[in-house]
This record gives sequence, C-alpha cells and structure tokens, in this order.
Amino acid sequence: MKKVDFCTDCGDCTKRAPYFQTLSDKEIDILNRDRFSVRYKAGEMILKQGTHATHILSLVGGIVKMYIEGIDDRNLLLDIM
Repeated sequence: MKKVDFCTDCGDCTKRAPYFQTLSDKEIDILNRDRFSVRYKAGEMILKQGTHATHILSLVGGIVKMYIEGIDDRNLLLDIM
C-alpha cells in the first residue's frame, strides 16, 4: 500500500461520487481535514471479509472485485466494480 497525493480537495474533485453531492460545504471541510489517498497494486486486498471499515472508502479509478471467501481456496465472485 502506497500513500499518494493526487487528490487534494473533495470539494473541487471532478470525480466526486453522487453521494458527496448531498453534503454541505461544512461537511466537505470535515472530510478534507483528515482525508488521505491510497493507491493499491493489482490483486492487493482493500477490505477483508468479516472485518469492519473504520473509514469511508471512495474508489476514484480502477477495478475492484468483490467476492466471498469459500472453502478449499474457492471464492464466489459477487461483483466487479
């Protein structure tokens, strides 16, 4: 996992997700205060099944596979985003 600084402000972001459109300027400022961007390598796990996310995750670019871990190293692919 590598920290990158390619996005500096959620208020001016051209790739802002629709759910950010409903936030007020004050709420966007709160998000910007402690935000950071991370670039993942292909195949690197973002969240593991059964754990809790402690932050808001917003995918800016790339492809993510969502799957359920199965028995005998077989996984059930649920979605590709």
